[in-house]
Amino acid sequence: TINFIDKQLARVKGDLTKKADSLNDFKRDNKLYNLANETSELSNKITSYENQKEAYEKQLISYDLLKNYLETSDDFTSFPAPVIEGIGDGNIQGLISEMISISSQKSKLEYSVRDNVSIFDDLNRQIDGLKKVLFESISSAKTNIRYQIQSINNKIYNVEREFSNLPESQQQLQAIEREYLLSQNTYNLYLAKRGEAELVKASNVSD
Repeated sequence: TINFIDKQLARVKGDLTKKADSLNDFKRDNKLYNLANETSELSNKITSYENQKEAYEKQLISYDLLKNYLETSDDFTSFPAPVIEGIGDGNIQGLISEMISISSQKSKLEYSVRDNVSIFDDLNRQIDGLKKVLFESISSAKTNIRYQIQSINNKIYNVEREFSNLPESQQQLQAIEREYLLSQNTYNLYLAKRGEAELVKASNVSD
């Protein structure tokens, strides 16, 4: 999980650095440091929409972490907190609980029923079946979230059209600042997830 997050952090950090440089260069070249007063109301609207969008993007990250864990882990007797935090779909939560239950049952049997292969074959089939359903549910949930994000993007677009009456320099500054803040929010989300994963790693005791 930590390796997966680090890859995402490296990608987002590079994008964030470029946008920070672009923002600073534009402010310096145009001697602009704050948006004019007439843009405040429009900016507040966009900020509200961006906050909603950020919440949905946080859910997407959670689903990506869960999908990555399902693809890379062999033990499903428990799921690390960073992997399942932010999963609001009750159906997916139920599937995870069922997978934990079956995996725990399998783990207990491994210490007492070593020769009955058929039992383990049956449990493995159940786990694989649950995993397949989980992948489908994750895909469906992400599709729905992307639809919600697109709806918010449409609202943002309508507000941005109102900026067309503002001076060009103010329009450009607002657009660059928004791009920078979006990248910064995404970076912070991954950074928080990494901290959670590090705590889980530190609390694990080797068998």
